[in-house]
Amino acid sequence: GMVLLLKVLLLVVLLSALAPAHGLAQCLLMGGYQSHPPVSFSCSFGEIEWQVVDWLFEDLGYGQIGVTAYPGPLPYMVGELNCDTMTFEVLGEVLGGCVQGYMLSGYVLTPGTWTGTFSAGFARTWGTIKALYR
Repeated sequence: GMVLLLKVLLLVVLLSALAPAHGLAQCLLMGGYQSHPPVSFSCSFGEIEWQVVDWLFEDLGYGQIGVTAYPGPLPYMVGELNCDTMTFEVLGEVLGGCVQGYMLSGYVLTPGTWTGTFSAGFARTWGTIKALYR
């Protein structure tokens, strides 16, 4: 059915290394990174509420990486690390009454530092919206 986009949040996040572990996945150290600044969002009286203080990068092999945002709660994000262009992009989603989509895309500055943009999109089906306003 038709989907109405209710809210889009776009934040630029600069991160620095926080005890990276698990060695080097070509151009970016896998492990934990401290978020500068921390990212948080809340809406609908806490129906959707999360924050990010740390990002944990994992090497999934074959150029794929996984990213967990702590403390969240946010979905596990999976995507690509391209060491030719020194860029990465991971995506995660939550399906349900309010569809949530999350994307972290960034550029590797040094093996232990990156800068990026975290995007969050929220949408409800049109039927849900109409029922809400009756």
